[in-house]
Amino acid sequence: MTRREVVNAKKKILRKAGVYRDPNRARNDSRKEIAYLRQQMDKLQIDLKSLEDRRKRRMQQQERLSEHLIVVYSAPQILNMWQVIAEKQRQRREEAERENARLKLITERQQKAADSLNSLLKKRENQSMNDCASFMDVSPRQRIVHVVDFHGDISRVSSDIMTLLDEK
Repeated sequence: MTRREVVNAKKKILRKAGVYRDPNRARNDSRKEIAYLRQQMDKLQIDLKSLEDRRKRRMQQQERLSEHLIVVYSAPQILNMWQVIAEKQRQRREEAERENARLKLITERQQKAADSLNSLLKKRENQSMNDCASFMDVSPRQRIVHVVDFHGDISRVSSDIMTLLDEK
């Protein structure tokens, strides 16, 4: 046997002994997971169906009961029931009105605070402008530009530039 065959035989023995992992482990794991998820999906669909059936039965029972109850109620009982509903609605309306009044007061206070902060900022801005106005020179200056003839020699040009700079 060649060296390669010996190595392959050893690997084969080790593989059979379980030393090496399954090369298709990831694929097999995903297959197992898919099968498990399918089973779960089937179970959940059965549960959903049973819950829907139960809900339908309850709704039908409630409809039957409500039909019987309407027949059983007398006129004074129905009137009393509507009075209770009207009272609850009145209480909710009053509570909502109180809440609206409270919120309106809060917004008015916040608006006043915002207005006072705004006026304070404007005063500060004006004060800062007045403080900085003394540093600004607002008088218009007349800008004069002298054009120098460069056809002459450099020394004459440099002396002209120096005299212009000295004048300023």
